[in-house]
Amino acid sequence: MFSNTKEKYPTLKLVGVITSSIPDKNLAVISNKGSQTTYGINEKIKETQATIKVILLDQVIIDNIGYKEILTINKNQVHQKLKKNNVINNDNFYRIRDLILQDNKKFFQYIRIFPVNRNGNIIGYRMIPGEKKVY
Repeated sequence: MFSNTKEKYPTLKLVGVITSSIPDKNLAVISNKGSQTTYGINEKIKETQATIKVILLDQVIIDNIGYKEILTINKNQVHQKLKKNNVINNDNFYRIRDLILQDNKKFFQYIRIFPVNRNGNIIGYRMIPGEKKVY
């Protein structure tokens, strides 16, 4: 995609992506040295000089002082971990994924998200299983 791509931060791992109907509002969950943080577009990644430039469904493009790097979700590793922990069976996982990709609103049938407030300010979000539980 970019002619001047290189990998300077091998400790950075793309753990997940939260997409929005407004692409500029997409979020990336990135692990760096064992600590996970959520970033938006144009945010600087902690302990680096890299900035998030583009967030796609399974990859993130960062700008590291003029050099572009691509972080990609290791789908096989994620899938193996979920399967090992009996979180999913293959057919059900892909069926649900395809339903959500066709209609983003179906996501909320499986996951419910509530803001967590402290002193009138949102400090985060709590997620619980939705009405259609998958075990």
